[in-house]
Amino acid sequence: MKNGTLIIAEGTVVPDELKLESHPYAESWRIVTNYEGYGLNRHLSRAGWTFLYMAQELKVTAFGFATERTFRKAFTTILKKLHSPKFNCLEIIEATPRRFLGFPYVSVSGHARLIQQR
Repeated sequence: MKNGTLIIAEGTVVPDELKLESHPYAESWRIVTNYEGYGLNRHLSRAGWTFLYMAQELKVTAFGFATERTFRKAFTTILKKLHSPKFNCLEIIEATPRRFLGFPYVSVSGHARLIQQR
């Protein structure tokens, strides 16, 4: 997981011409491998779709070394913090490994996004 990563809910409908590439990440979620937020927004807009941005920034901390397991734990925590089930995408703004008093942790922040046809 890196800054700008998009994680999309499985089954999210997108325009056929988009050719979205992704791979499984967590239960019913996929990491988009061929777009980041700005690029996906541009392509969706050209196709007449919207890519809404939820203003509230979501921040979480997960303790553990900067491994895939720790990042998944942070992602799961972000999903629990969302107040609306009406989103189908999450854009990672920052995913950073850190240390505090020698204890490793990762700090992850992102924004909920919604892909929908106009």
